[in-house]
Amino acid sequence: MANLPYAYKGLIDTLEVLARDSDGQVEALKTFFDWIEEVDPDFNVDELALDFNDFVLLLPQVVAAGLISPAAARSVEAVDNQLDQMSGEENAELWTVTALRTSPEWTKVRELARNALGLFKTSR
Repeated sequence: MANLPYAYKGLIDTLEVLARDSDGQVEALKTFFDWIEEVDPDFNVDELALDFNDFVLLLPQVVAAGLISPAAARSVEAVDNQLDQMSGEENAELWTVTALRTSPEWTKVRELARNALGLFKTSR
């Protein structure tokens, strides 16, 4: 069985990163990889989604334990669905720092993550 408080906190933490503006997301990447230099604009940013996905896998258990509401869970799933729509070799251009800063797809991820965080706050 999963450590559900850890899973709940992980969902919040990863949603907070996805909800940040692009500069904040780049700073999170720098922290992930312990970088101090400027990040290459073509650097692959998939770690943002991979980290989130680790906790989304535990979403059904978090809901079953009553840690979040079904509405909050649906909002997390909306973030996950948006990231899924962006995945695949045909969308490789969306997974760069440049796209993180400029693409409407990443703007949508941020909006959905902010919405999910708002529902987390009202679901307990």
